[in-house]
Amino acid sequence: NGYNYSIVDITQDGGLGNVISKNNPLWASGTERITAVRHANGTDIWIITNDKESNIFRAWPLTCAGLQINSSVVSTIGPVMNQHALMGVGVMKASPDGQFLCQTDFPFSDANSTNANYFQLFDFNNATGVLSNARQISMPSSQYNHCEFSPDSKLLYLTRKNNKMLDQ
Repeated sequence: NGYNYSIVDITQDGGLGNVISKNNPLWASGTERITAVRHANGTDIWIITNDKESNIFRAWPLTCAGLQINSSVVSTIGPVMNQHALMGVGVMKASPDGQFLCQTDFPFSDANSTNANYFQLFDFNNATGVLSNARQISMPSSQYNHCEFSPDSKLLYLTRKNNKMLDQ
């Protein structure tokens, strides 16, 4: 059902907060891939999404004034994921330093499957919200479904769910 957001006033209910509005539409085309990364200014946050069956990425600024829904930065880059009805599983993660973005796609797979499995790595400009330098990385017989960066952003970890393995 796309991407939605809610607004919480954390000053209400003795500091526990109160939901002011919920399930507000942000963007109609969405996958389960969404991530957040700190803006280069050290205060704001980028909320990054990938449109369904598309290579269009959107980065929305989240500032002290709230989510800037009319100010998304659009990057059209890399191959299209989610081209099979059962291939919408995967994650998107940003490196802690805000310089990289990884996206995985866990493919539908059976004995007759020809669906390629790969993950994508992008450069991310955390000052402008622009993705660039798309790399499609494929490892034969590996089905990656999750990724995470090390705290110092120097290493990328990928999980192979079916093999119960972790690659660095």
